[in-house]
Order: sequence, then structure tokens, then C-alpha cells
Amino acid sequence: MSKKHEYCGKCMFCVSVCPECSSTDVDVSGLISFSYSNHLQDDIDMSLEFDYIKGFFCNECHTDIDPEKLESVISEALQDSLRAKRKGGNMVTISI
Repeated sequence: MSKKHEYCGKCMFCVSVCPECSSTDVDVSGLISFSYSNHLQDDIDMSLEFDYIKGFFCNECHTDIDPEKLESVISEALQDSLRAKRKGGNMVTISI
């Protein structure tokens, strides 16, 4: 049985709450940049980089939230690369 996560104030889940009303009903949007090479046919390696948060909004109390703390935990949580590989036909598999 898994143990319930206690509030740490450092992970993506703990900082994705409204500082005004403590609601977890928040919407976050941001930008990710990427680049990739296509050296082998049907096999692409892509580098991902988190750029910035465009919006962090609480649906409960309708507050726009300063995303400064959330930006650092998102960049830590995101993988920095992925691979797209074409299988038969138009099927593509993505691996992190």
C-alpha cells in the first residue's frame, strides 16, 4: 500500500496550490522549447527545455498567481529529452 504524500512545499504537486485559498483547482499554462535531429530514418531524438509559465490561475477564488516557485519545480520534473520512433505504417512510439 502506498503512503500518502505529506506536504513538502518543494514538489510540483505541493506548489500547485493557490496561496490565497489553498485550492488545488488551478490551471497552469506555459511554454516548452524543443530541438531535434533526424540523423537516422524514422528515429528522432528531441531535447526539451521548459521556458516559462504564461499563466497560473485559481478556479476557486479566481486569483492570478505568481508562478515563480512553480517554474523551478516544473523544470526539475520535466524530462530533458525524448525519442520518437516510427513503427510500421503511421504508428509512432514516444519514449522518455
